[in-house]
Amino acid sequence: MRRTAAGNQRAPAPTPPTRRRNGPLVGLGVVAVVAAGVVGYYATRPTPAAVPDARRINDLLAAGRLDEAAAAADRLRAARPDDLDAHLLYVDASLRRDHLPGAIDGAREALRLRPDSRGLREQLVVWLFLTGRTAEADEECHRCRADRPADPRSAVLHADICRRLGDNARAEQILDGLPAGGPPNPAALVLRGALYLDADQPEKAEPLLRDAAGRPGEHQQRARHYLSLALTRTGKEDEARRFAADLLHQQAVDIWSKYGRPDSPAYRVSLAEALIRAGRGAEAVPLLDGVLAKAPDDPSAHRLLAEYHAARGDAARAADHRRRAGD
Repeated sequence: MRRTAAGNQRAPAPTPPTRRRNGPLVGLGVVAVVAAGVVGYYATRPTPAAVPDARRINDLLAAGRLDEAAAAADRLRAARPDDLDAHLLYVDASLRRDHLPGAIDGAREALRLRPDSRGLREQLVVWLFLTGRTAEADEECHRCRADRPADPRSAVLHADICRRLGDNARAEQILDGLPAGGPPNPAALVLRGALYLDADQPEKAEPLLRDAAGRPGEHQQRARHYLSLALTRTGKEDEARRFAADLLHQQAVDIWSKYGRPDSPAYRVSLAEALIRAGRGAEAVPLLDGVLAKAPDDPSAHRLLAEYHAARGDAARAADHRRRAGD
């Protein structure tokens, strides 16, 4: 107690100031820590891939970077599901990569947005058919032919789909509905011939298939294949072998034209073999001579020449080529 001027009593000593809690400071510290954590999270989390634009995808396609283009187009259509061009870009990229399932998926989405696109639906039918999704192809072909049921191309394709499904009666009905008059449709001739073969009537199939095989077009290989079957079943086995050999020759040309080098020795040997099997050995000899001019020890060329000369009765030359082939 302190003494006062009024007396001897002491005044109570002043109470020391109470230390205030640092509540607000502690709160600010927590906020700072949390804020730092949030900033750190956003700084380190994975950044989603940017959505590419159509120009970038076209640039990738032009540069031949097909896998990147397909992935970019897929991201674009995922971000813009109602963008028709995005789905069409994905179709284009998928086709260039020979990936028909991707083209089918993109075409379905494009048709969802543009159901009246007949050309795209026709392509979708073909892609489904080629990938073995025959029941789906049948459904899409129904939609495609709804407004033009007598269109020859779609009708023949639909009949082919029906045959693949085992519904030959429906296939025949569709073919019967084709317009009469005008030049014959080679693809329809081939399919009718195949249906006669299915019904074990090769004698009815043969004239149709001969007619189709004599007409140029993309149906040629199928026509020759079915004609060789019809000839075999009617007892014309020698002619059947010739048609089968012609087919082998054409397949060799097509495969090497698409995947190989036509100037390579392997191509020439393959083509020469197909010619010999087709009874056209005289055309094969210059090809084989050309191979041996560059590769004198090529065993395949020597074996084929030995076969050719033996068939012509020239035993000495045949034996020489067999020796040089190492046989």
